[in-house]
Amino acid sequence: MLKRPVSTSALPAVRPRLEAAVPVFAAGTPSPLVSWGFGLIAEAGHAFGKPYTFSSAEEAWADDTPRAVLTTSPGDEFTAAARRAGIAILFVGDAQRDAAWLSDVIGRSKTETLRALTAVSSALFHIASNVRTLVIHERMKPARLAVQQILETLGLPRTGPVAEGLMTRFAGPTNDLNVSQAVRWLTPDQTLPSRPDDEVFDSQIRKALAPINQALVTGKRTPVIWPRAVFLDGDRLGEPAKPWIEVAGAARMLYYGPDLHLPPGGWTVETTLCFSDDLEGNVFSIEFLLGGKAQARGRVKPARGGTYKASFDVDVLHHHLPCEVRIYLDQGSIFGRMALIEVVLRPLESAPSAHAD
Repeated sequence: MLKRPVSTSALPAVRPRLEAAVPVFAAGTPSPLVSWGFGLIAEAGHAFGKPYTFSSAEEAWADDTPRAVLTTSPGDEFTAAARRAGIAILFVGDAQRDAAWLSDVIGRSKTETLRALTAVSSALFHIASNVRTLVIHERMKPARLAVQQILETLGLPRTGPVAEGLMTRFAGPTNDLNVSQAVRWLTPDQTLPSRPDDEVFDSQIRKALAPINQALVTGKRTPVIWPRAVFLDGDRLGEPAKPWIEVAGAARMLYYGPDLHLPPGGWTVETTLCFSDDLEGNVFSIEFLLGGKAQARGRVKPARGGTYKASFDVDVLHHHLPCEVRIYLDQGSIFGRMALIEVVLRPLESAPSAHAD
């Protein structure tokens, strides 16, 4: 039976022999996992007699004071400073669990949650593509090994009584726990949801966010999918898109959204649309925008009713800018209905691996 963790404050302090005070850089998705990881870094510094001064990325190299830059919103300054240090620690949570925690426990709306998590995960991907990283994720087992790897990255001993005390506190007394279970071990009184209660939202997370997190863990990029449920109705601004749209009317925007983030790189944008028989010969445009600025465009001209796909390539140069797809009717129509099925974003090349050995 697991017992409540004990504090390491009573353990003797040990000062390691370090050549210089190299700042610590760690970032992660807002989640219980990142609280666990940042807590371990802070407590390890105190336990080994090297308490960190928490700093911004801009001040990380200000002097020889041991500093730690811990953030859930890393920007370009973080990446540049971490590159100088030579390594960063990334805490990559489970996509569904993080979304459930942000929406159900913290109280963010589903739209805010999806946008925030894709923004952070895309930023982490950018870091992993430019800096050598130690990636800690929830399925790592045993958790004690993860703690040892973090200590080693911090330049601290991974064995001895102080290290053992930290491992017992943050990973449990045995090798049976993975990192996800260790997070619960540290906070036994908290109820942490495992996935969103809303099935539609859960599907959105699995399609739009989980592939980015998976790429961070495995180094392999897979398609990101934006289902119709994340888009908005061009005829009713701010309202969710309906399963079918009445096309009859003037030339106009029919769908737009979802203002989510993607890791930088090349992507093929593949849009699947369904048209009624009476839309034969009408022209529809699909436009990809980055930060509100058009980047690329494709067109569909259905020859008859049915399902059609339109594909074009686009370069996402800035991960911090939201991505949007807009679908237009190029000329007025008297009849017809259409439906957006989904937008699939396929990476043009595999992600570079920057993980620590």
